[in-house]
Amino acid sequence: MTLLQYVFLLPIIFLSVSTVLTFYIRGRTASIISSILSLAACLSMLFLSINVLLYSRTYRYDFICWPFPSHTMSNFAVFRINIDTLSAYFIFIIGLIGAVATIYGLKYINKYSAEHMGFFSLNYSLFILSMYMTVIVSDLFWFIVFWELMTLSSQFLVSFEKEKKRAIWAGYKYFTVTKIGSEFIIIGSLIAVFVLNNFNTSFRSISINAAEPLGFITVLLMFMGLAVKAAVVPFHTWLPDAHPEAPSHVSALLSGVMIKVPIYMMIRLFYEFTVPGLVWGIMVSTVGVATLTVGAMYALKQTDSKRLLAYSSIEHIGYVVLGLGTSLLLVSLKNYLLAGVALIACLYHLINHALFKSALFLTAGSVEYATGLRDLNRLGGLAKYMPYTALAALIASLSISGIPPFNGFAGKWLVYCSTFLAGGLLLVYGVLALFISSVTSANFIKYFTGIFTRNISRINASVIREVPYSMSLSQLVLCILCIVFGVFPLVPLSLILPVLGVEAPHIYDVVSRSVSINIGYIGIGSFAHFYPLVIAVILSTFLPLIYVVAVRGRGSRYELWTCGSLVEKRRLLYPARSYYKDFEEVFGEIYSVGDYLYKMIVGIIPRKVCVAFKRFVGLADDPVIMYMVMLIIIVIALLVVGV
Repeated sequence: MTLLQYVFLLPIIFLSVSTVLTFYIRGRTASIISSILSLAACLSMLFLSINVLLYSRTYRYDFICWPFPSHTMSNFAVFRINIDTLSAYFIFIIGLIGAVATIYGLKYINKYSAEHMGFFSLNYSLFILSMYMTVIVSDLFWFIVFWELMTLSSQFLVSFEKEKKRAIWAGYKYFTVTKIGSEFIIIGSLIAVFVLNNFNTSFRSISINAAEPLGFITVLLMFMGLAVKAAVVPFHTWLPDAHPEAPSHVSALLSGVMIKVPIYMMIRLFYEFTVPGLVWGIMVSTVGVATLTVGAMYALKQTDSKRLLAYSSIEHIGYVVLGLGTSLLLVSLKNYLLAGVALIACLYHLINHALFKSALFLTAGSVEYATGLRDLNRLGGLAKYMPYTALAALIASLSISGIPPFNGFAGKWLVYCSTFLAGGLLLVYGVLALFISSVTSANFIKYFTGIFTRNISRINASVIREVPYSMSLSQLVLCILCIVFGVFPLVPLSLILPVLGVEAPHIYDVVSRSVSINIGYIGIGSFAHFYPLVIAVILSTFLPLIYVVAVRGRGSRYELWTCGSLVEKRRLLYPARSYYKDFEEVFGEIYSVGDYLYKMIVGIIPRKVCVAFKRFVGLADDPVIMYMVMLIIIVIALLVVGV
């Protein structure tokens, strides 16, 4: 047995030690200890994931936690570890974003009081540990344990600023909503384990026939529970409140990593626990396109920088879910090549979003660190005071908008290819996704210009300085990866293709041959054609900027092109809240429907449920009624098991 065989234990050891030490140590010392050990854990995750994805190593162990005399209950006493390529892919994302966020947080966290730093550091280490454990365990029981731990620790990070009522409310709302989602997962898991799979909790043994009524209900419950944590519409309402209130490097982890963990389990659910079906493909892709539409449209209305980014996270998780749903639908139609492209698009955009959205949250945190502001109406003109942050925000904004040659374009292009070529309903979804991409561009024109280029005088410029180098470096590292993953798609594809070989073996052979031929042609056999094209795109993008800054001078003024329409110049000085007033008026019906549904789902219905629950509690005091209810439940359970 070599040391390499136990490398998967290193993140567990580092983060467990950090959690224990910060339980006893307080103040800045706890923050430093947590940062060092968390960074070590994240780097070991990167090493582990690369070994699995590129060198085909596997890690599968069963640890006996305690002896059980009953064979029936022995499954719950076994701690199963199985790190396959799908787990490794998500471990890579956790390690990469976790490492960058931890480095950023070394200086950023100093803006907060040291009074509760020990509690924050404990939950920070526990949060990363629980995400890691969630994707390496191969047992439904332990998955639920670490899933709940992930929710609990992240809730404390969201409500870290205890003196702010808004942060406390955001944490409470986040925990309450996601806890309801956890109950869906638990109920679905109980049915899967105790009814459908003879008390076996191992992933390897779970098989659900989604074509049968009980199997369909089981998959639906588990999907709904996962959708809540992923902030999929209509379960998204917690995210715009929670992510902005967390410290910015935690927001990067929440948006860049945590809402991706449910996607990991969705892929397991649809490709491992059951067989992809046409109904599920339509349902999942429909949910995905609704999510990306709602997220982008409501991001357009935001004037809080982090709240805009939060709604944008909802949008891009919609792209990911659309890719997954498209792959399920096409597999059911036996179009394996396009199904593989769609699944690659899902995984490609997943890591792309982790990169550029984490970078954007870090830039928003840098601006808040330097100015204390998040209001786009009050910010502006910071590019000359914070050049590194402005550069990072520009690259990340271009990436998320899908502008070539950045990585966002490559991920979205695969989504469009799989939907457009499939035709039918997916063609409609692809066209809508393409339209929403233009709304995304509008969102980040607003984000970038509202913070860095609008010429306003509401900020005391004499106190504004660029953030410390560790914070600037963290932002720029992610931006460099955005460029690398866009210009050299073979890099992320070399991490993605091994996942298809394990989770979707029925489409792997077809897709791997096709992708290998095409990527080989682009990356190896056609240097003469590919790289001049890349250079041409880069030059056409940046030469105008270089010309404006270097040749014409920074003080020059230019007339704004308004697509040929007449616009009063005074309107160009409007604050950020007035950027897209005309657009909001044109699509006013969509916003009114969304506002009505929000009022019903978040306001009226929960209140009525609370009133009904209070009445039920009153009835529960009557023993006769409760005996009758218990008898009915037992009879129904026996009928279900008998069926």
